[in-house]
Amino acid sequence: MIIEKNISKYIVFYEDPLLKALEKISENKSRIIFSVKENGVLEGVLRDEDLRRWFVGEKENDLNKLVFEVSNKTFMSGYIDEDPEVHASRITDRIGYLPILDHQERLVAITLELQTIS
Repeated sequence: MIIEKNISKYIVFYEDPLLKALEKISENKSRIIFSVKENGVLEGVLRDEDLRRWFVGEKENDLNKLVFEVSNKTFMSGYIDEDPEVHASRITDRIGYLPILDHQERLVAITLELQTIS
């Protein structure tokens, strides 16, 4: 497990188009991005598999659709002042990441399992 504080490669703004999200997912190779509002508050999570499911389920795939229209709003997170072992306990085999927030709900770091990084 690592705590990644250089998170710019994992972030898109919630009003960015899906194409930008796809580009970020390809660049960071972790198959995930985090959608934030202008003030840094975490809005949603978008995994590679979420995008694939959306593509398959849509009649018209519009890559200009906004990230917040597709991102997952139900996600587990942790707080920056919690013990890293608490963060590790929230990571599952299925989901190898945990967004870390400050107490204003802004994304400040990401805990990643080593196998999610390639």
